[in-house]
Amino acid sequence: MTKSKGIINLDFDVGKIIETEKNEEEEKKHGITIDQALEVIIRQMEVSGYRERTINDYKYYVNRLKNEANVVYLSDITINTLYNWLGQMDMKNETKLIRLKCIKAV
Repeated sequence: MTKSKGIINLDFDVGKIIETEKNEEEEKKHGITIDQALEVIIRQMEVSGYRERTINDYKYYVNRLKNEANVVYLSDITINTLYNWLGQMDMKNETKLIRLKCIKAV
């Protein structure tokens, strides 16, 4: 008898494979997710030498938009989505413009 080397190992979860395929199909339909876009932007900002505070602000504003407007994909963000999100904020217009600038960058 020889030792089992695990070459033919059938210990895997079929559900994970199916779930991965569904996620890939969703990405093809809708495009890139907000989280994926944010990761790319953050990497670019780090390479460009942006301050940590600026990077954290971008993360905060984008995640807030994502949660408050219930959007997942970049294609889900429309002008109406942005106006509604900005309209909910109780702050000066200058502050709203700063947040809009951040979202535009993404």
